[in-house]
Amino acid sequence: MITLTLNVNPTYHHYKTVNICDNELPYTYGDSIFPIGTASGTYPVHYTLPTGCDSLITLNLIINPTYHHFDTITICANDLPMTYGDSVFGLGTTSGNYPIYFTLPTGCDSLITLTLIVHPAYHHYKTVSICDNELPYSYGDSIFPIGTISGNYPIHYTLPTGCDSLITLNLIVNPTYSLQDTLSICSNDLPLTYGDSIFPTGTLSGNYTIHFTLPTGCDSLVTLNLIVNPVYTFTDTLAICNDDLPYSYGDSILNAAGNYTIGFTSVNGCDSTIYLTLYVFSCQGSDVVNICHSDLPYTYHDSIFYQGGIYLVKLTSQYGLDSIVALTLKEHPSYTVYDTVSICLNELPFIYGDTTFLSAGNHNITHTTIFGCDSSIYLTLIVNPLFNQYDTISICDSDLPLAYGDSTFFASGNYIVYFHSSANCDSIINLTLNVYPTYNNIDTISICDNQLPFYYGDSLFPIGTINGNYPIHFNSVFGCDSLITLTLIVNPTYYMLDTITLCENNLPFTYGDSLFSTETSTGDYPIHFTLPSGCDSLINLHLIINPVYNHYDTLSLCSNEFPFNYGDSLFPIGTTSGDYIIHFTLPSGCDSLIMLNLKVSPTYNHFDTLSIRNIDLPIAYGDSLFQIGTVSGDYTVIFKSINGCDSTINLHLTVNTSSFASDTLSICDSDLPITYGDSIFPVGTTTGFYQIVYSLPNGGDSTITLLLFVNNTYNLFDTLSICDSDLPFQYGDSIFPIATLSGDYPVLFTSYYGCDSLINLHLNVNPTYLIYDTLSICENELPYTYTDTIFNTGTISGTYNFYRQSVYGCDSITLLSLTVNPAYNLTDTHTLCESELPFSYAGQSFDSAGNYSINLFSQFGCDSNILLTIYIQPAFTETKHIRICESELPYSFAGQKFDKEGVYHINLKTEKGCDSIITLLLVVKNIPTQPDSIFGNPKINSIGQYIFSIDPVEDANTYIWNLSNKEWIGKSTTNVISVFIPKPGEGIISVKAANQCGESEKTELHIFFSTGIESHELQSEIAIYPNPALDHFYLDLKAIQGKTKIQISDISGKTLYVSEFNIYDKANVLKFDVSNYPKGFYFITIHNNDQRMVKKIIIE
Repeated sequence: MITLTLNVNPTYHHYKTVNICDNELPYTYGDSIFPIGTASGTYPVHYTLPTGCDSLITLNLIINPTYHHFDTITICANDLPMTYGDSVFGLGTTSGNYPIYFTLPTGCDSLITLTLIVHPAYHHYKTVSICDNELPYSYGDSIFPIGTISGNYPIHYTLPTGCDSLITLNLIVNPTYSLQDTLSICSNDLPLTYGDSIFPTGTLSGNYTIHFTLPTGCDSLVTLNLIVNPVYTFTDTLAICNDDLPYSYGDSILNAAGNYTIGFTSVNGCDSTIYLTLYVFSCQGSDVVNICHSDLPYTYHDSIFYQGGIYLVKLTSQYGLDSIVALTLKEHPSYTVYDTVSICLNELPFIYGDTTFLSAGNHNITHTTIFGCDSSIYLTLIVNPLFNQYDTISICDSDLPLAYGDSTFFASGNYIVYFHSSANCDSIINLTLNVYPTYNNIDTISICDNQLPFYYGDSLFPIGTINGNYPIHFNSVFGCDSLITLTLIVNPTYYMLDTITLCENNLPFTYGDSLFSTETSTGDYPIHFTLPSGCDSLINLHLIINPVYNHYDTLSLCSNEFPFNYGDSLFPIGTTSGDYIIHFTLPSGCDSLIMLNLKVSPTYNHFDTLSIRNIDLPIAYGDSLFQIGTVSGDYTVIFKSINGCDSTINLHLTVNTSSFASDTLSICDSDLPITYGDSIFPVGTTTGFYQIVYSLPNGGDSTITLLLFVNNTYNLFDTLSICDSDLPFQYGDSIFPIATLSGDYPVLFTSYYGCDSLINLHLNVNPTYLIYDTLSICENELPYTYTDTIFNTGTISGTYNFYRQSVYGCDSITLLSLTVNPAYNLTDTHTLCESELPFSYAGQSFDSAGNYSINLFSQFGCDSNILLTIYIQPAFTETKHIRICESELPYSFAGQKFDKEGVYHINLKTEKGCDSIITLLLVVKNIPTQPDSIFGNPKINSIGQYIFSIDPVEDANTYIWNLSNKEWIGKSTTNVISVFIPKPGEGIISVKAANQCGESEKTELHIFFSTGIESHELQSEIAIYPNPALDHFYLDLKAIQGKTKIQISDISGKTLYVSEFNIYDKANVLKFDVSNYPKGFYFITIHNNDQRMVKKIIIE
């Protein structure tokens, strides 16, 4: 006998998918090598198993690409730190080339060489000084309104690179002034420089507008009241008698007739000259008579005169006494004058002589000359307009500097431009100058190639455009030519194909930014992703989902079949019945699970003794049949158990002769039909006694009384429902382990009588749940209902457990992580300085005080409310004019000390901390100096009113006069005093200059009284008569031709009358009405060509 053990070894035909990166080539798989350049595809791979059997793997090899890209990114320094892929560029990173490694969704490492351009962001400090009339003022995109004060202001702006930068602007707002000043000068001080203005020779008294530039560069305005006091050149003729010699004339003493030049200082302190022709006659008196030409012939006492001149007239008194009078007879003409006056509109109403005019036109003015002669003036009055215009000019910054009239401008702004019209009238143009920038910028733009064609301004980049630098010319919205040098970076986009094979237990699965859920099936999926360059790309993914299995298997073995291979598992000798978990890998590479119910049935090697009667032969024993004639002996009996296992019984058989015997046999009903000796018990046989008759070999019959027990076997059906939390679960001898699924299970068991039975169990395994849930709510959503549970007001964040039963009666738990986010109802108060307006708060802007309700969302999306109260504290700008005496220096003001006069800007803080500015105009005055001398005649010879004066003293605001002679009457606080001397006598006139700082030393003049005849008549070619005058006088200008201006002023220099005449031969005597003039001394100033002459007159 040959016992053949036949081992049949398997051969395999697997299907395998392998994903590699192209930089892993060459690649070894088993005995096969895939070289560099291998493409994705299906390759057959043959190999020999350890058993020597050839097998085949069909390999689906996927070669995923790796990439080496070049990318350029432009950022600002304040964008750092910056994340690019998995790389972080920290603070301080500079421009350069950086290698960036990253992993594609395929798992392949790739390289990007990144050109990183880091543009700086700046924080500059800038100081700008402007004038307050330049407000509103533009700086970059910021506008400083009228009222802006000096201070530090943050200015945010964007560089041509697109980077935000900050300028801390120290803005100095310098004041401009509009002052009024009065200046008194002498005409020989001309030409006069005042600031930047020059007053030429011939300038008259009046109000002048003076524009000047402060040291801060700010234009200011001084309205100057200029008083031009005349310097006189008098021509005087005086006729006296011999008895008057020596003769006092001003400060001079004259001893004889002749021509004298006499210098004196007028009451205004101006040096003047009198050219005196002195005639000395043997006479007893003198007289001056002014007449009109129409009065000729003129009778003087007994004499008749036909023209003016100097005459010695013999007079006889009522007592018959003869006397000689020196007569000056002045003949004055009547005038017809044509005059044209051109004025500016702001000089209306206009006074011409005694007439006031309100508009332009031709006017006929009839008046009486100062000598009482009727005259006519035909006046043409021209009124020239003033201009106050507005002009706006827009230019490009390349047009700067800009000349506008006489002004040159270098920046945008609002400017006041002063100019003189052709009529010499001051006018103003309010100029708004807009200066628009031209650009020469550098720009970098990174685009994707699928964005081509691409517009940049007016330029079009077509499909196929590559990286490079491109000059872009364009006009700004303001028409200014500009240039942008554009660095254009064109980044590629990709369209790739990819195949991935997964096991279904790998789900859910992440691919790039895409998530494939547990329900995903095999198919083609488009995957959109963004490269580090920001370009969208597409992968068409072919996804293969291979199943994994969870099987149940039942296997029955005989104990002599061990060791036994099941898949990759080996069961050794001694393995017993039980449930075994078998892990194995499918050809797809997916791990699967078989729950193996292994039944190990025994094989037997028994020893048995059987005694039979010979009549029982032939007899069956197991599968062996002992024939008639069998003799006693030892027999090997091979049989199969009820489990099909081969067994051996060593049977000691005793064959007895026929006899009567009894036997007992217990079987299972499944053993039927059964043969006992010659008898067959069919199916359906029941337990009982049976007579078995048979003959012995030796011919004798034997009888066996058989007690047969027929035991039942069962084939049942049962249904059982449990919860998966009941596992592992025992049913009879079977144990259902954890993870058992619902299904039909055969359950084998042995009854008390050793009969195998079967229960077909339908097992329902119902799930229990452990669920994790997260919920975020706002506290104002409480109370809140979650399934059957209500969270009341006051509930706090935490983890809450919910127990419930499923429809199958299985307990389940939900673990809820509840977050209760607060909702806020806050109050906030801010106290601000007005210079901090507008005020930004929570994305809103406020420009005034008040209460504001602000609704916000918290970071958790909960409605919140802030009640904001804003208080505004004022900032002050004040100007203080303070006058002190020098003795008060140093002077304390606002905690500071000042040791000299000047303009000081004092920065203070209010009690609320707000900046305020006080402009201190500090004037330091001294004690006035002693007056130089007193002007006036120290020798008087008659009772009357006399004028004495001094030059004005700097810093004096009052004068203290003193008269030593108690009989004299006079009082004044100015630099001129009128003294009435009622009777002969002498005395001292003294004066001090004073102000709040003190008094000067006094100056004295000793007055002497002498008797005699006072003769002040002037003999010259310019004559005034009568002099003294009552209500009118005549001015004889027979030596003057052409346009002549006549000015009458009082002893203090105040102009009372001014007019211009056209003098010619037949109109050279003017009459002036002085009926409204107070009594006193007056000066007549005659302006003709470049000459000026002064005459004096007394009005009684």
